[in-house]
Amino acid sequence: MLLSLTLARSSGYIVSTVFGAIGLPKGYYSALIMVMALPFIYIILLSAKKSIVKPFWLVSKYWLPWIVYLFIAGLPTAEGVWKLQMYIGIVLLPAMLIVLMALADPVVFQKYFMKVLLFLNIIILAIIYFNIVKVNVIEGAEGIERLIWLSRGIGLSIAYILITSAWRKHIVLNAALVVVLFSIMIYIGSRGPVISLLLTIGFFFAVKNRKNITTIILSTLTTIILIIAFLNVGYLTDFTRSFAIHGKTAAARGQTVAIHRNTSKITHFADDRLSAYTPTLRIFGDHPLVGVGLGQWWKSYQKENRLPDWLKAKTIEKKMRGQMDVQYPHNIFLEILAELGIIGMVCFLLLFLPFRRIFSLSNEYNVLCLLGLLYACSSSDITQNSAPMIFNLLSILRARGLLPSSDEDTDITRQAAS
Repeated sequence: MLLSLTLARSSGYIVSTVFGAIGLPKGYYSALIMVMALPFIYIILLSAKKSIVKPFWLVSKYWLPWIVYLFIAGLPTAEGVWKLQMYIGIVLLPAMLIVLMALADPVVFQKYFMKVLLFLNIIILAIIYFNIVKVNVIEGAEGIERLIWLSRGIGLSIAYILITSAWRKHIVLNAALVVVLFSIMIYIGSRGPVISLLLTIGFFFAVKNRKNITTIILSTLTTIILIIAFLNVGYLTDFTRSFAIHGKTAAARGQTVAIHRNTSKITHFADDRLSAYTPTLRIFGDHPLVGVGLGQWWKSYQKENRLPDWLKAKTIEKKMRGQMDVQYPHNIFLEILAELGIIGMVCFLLLFLPFRRIFSLSNEYNVLCLLGLLYACSSSDITQNSAPMIFNLLSILRARGLLPSSDEDTDITRQAAS
């Protein structure tokens, strides 16, 4: 459960391995996770130092329109029910449990939550890479690319280290840790998360030093240079495993598929995303108000010959491993517009109320929420993009004075002890 209550991007794979080993049908995974969570909810409520019912309602009420609309849009179809169940088990339940933990003991939560995430990322990275435990990973992935799902959690840890003062007690150690973790992200081949991380950190330092024009210019230029270098410098990109092209040698069949040069990878990566974005906008245009229904994007995408030519071709890459997972449009905003329409988008944006506190850089969870949203603009769907929703909840807690800031940890801990 500790894995499920963090953003280490590990619970889905590890839980499915355990459940698969005992022969549990996949359709019951999320339901069993929710049942397993009930004792933890009871323990959290018992351990709370004061009543948390009122503050819990204070932050969770923003979710009601969104959840109700998901039920309305999801229940009519089997795909909708499946996606709704996935969202409840993977996003909603962990998010609410995290809020309960934060409210039960704000000081302990603030002190350990992000540290636990960092610890789990490192431990799981070692476990999977050295094959200490056999874990279900991306089908068809090889080598270090099997860890690509960990890159977003690692990016969140890097961002937290850089934007808070909580880690400055050991500057050399943390600097080395950031370099190592960032190198791992590049080595894994996580193009979207790396670019999102660079944009977020560059934006943070530019806005934080907005009164200093020189710093703003330097931050912007540095961010641009790093992104260009990441996409084009050979000795870096040779280590990456592209989301768009996955070259491999099939020795048994006596045939070789050449690995494309980096430029081709970038072009094809962009083409893949556009091949999803453009039809998705057309789907939204056909059903602007309520969308086509939760989980119905893929069916709508196939209609009226919307599939691009490269996807129709009978090639070795037909399963789209390394090209594009066509079960979702790889952009959470376009996904919501296409499946849930304008009404769904409004309900989703209500999650982020009140909007004013989002612009406070002293609230580190706002920066992590931004990073999560950037992740969600290029990868996965609403059931796998929990970061912006969870960190937004923590941001609300901080803005309401229900969660201490990083800088306050020491003083608050002393006061609590006295």
